[in-house]
Amino acid sequence: MNKDHTLNDKHQLQFLASSRQKDCNAVIEKYFDNYYTIQLITSGELFLAYDNNECVIKAPCIFTCYPGVRIRFHKMEHSVEPWEHYHIAFRGSKVQEWTASGLFFHGEKQLDSLDQYLEKMISIMDIYNTGEAWAIERICARIESLLADLAHDQHHQHKPKWLKVCIENITLYETPDYQQLARKCHCSLSHLRKMFREVMGVSMHNYWLAMRLRRACEMMNNEKNTLETIALDLGYNDGPFFSKQFKKHYGVNPKDYRKSLFDFTNHP
Repeated sequence: MNKDHTLNDKHQLQFLASSRQKDCNAVIEKYFDNYYTIQLITSGELFLAYDNNECVIKAPCIFTCYPGVRIRFHKMEHSVEPWEHYHIAFRGSKVQEWTASGLFFHGEKQLDSLDQYLEKMISIMDIYNTGEAWAIERICARIESLLADLAHDQHHQHKPKWLKVCIENITLYETPDYQQLARKCHCSLSHLRKMFREVMGVSMHNYWLAMRLRRACEMMNNEKNTLETIALDLGYNDGPFFSKQFKKHYGVNPKDYRKSLFDFTNHP
């Protein structure tokens, strides 16, 4: 099923299509002109190639398709297990933002755990198919959350000691003391900032900001939490500033995002 939903008039994100196939036999060989996809395989074994870079991937695995290269993938001939496949397709300036920050990656990533990513993909598809008023805003937030979780998990098992120190000392509820962090990591602040961005794909400050705003989204699921309470709990003394940061990050203000959660719950 194909639709075309756009996140506001600035074309930050256009959601184009989604699909799920329990026994997929597709043979894909093409350029993905002017759009991007996230592909999740939950069972089976595939041949995958970006131009002349060929590999074999096994479920569970996530890979992306993007403009600029000829991409091929299909089920391996010897694979007995059915190929179960999920995909979402989108385009827009939001994708360039994710790419610049390091969230949207080019290639494949093997997954240690499937459940959280499968749940997010299904959630994105289900919201998309409702066609409700704030579907695209919620989809945008969930794609970003999926990419952020994937980036975090990929670095989690092999984090260098200095990165563990940073993550352990960056908390939701107070502005990090970056100079103190640098001292704990035994390096200069400029060097720490550079290393953090190279490894995590985002600055330390934006990492902290994203943590706070993801927590805000979680708290909004509880109707007892007012927006004022959420802002104060996360250390925002200025409600309008909280709203401004939330809208800049997710493309929708917290009041409308909150409303969409309960509109969706009441109208399945």
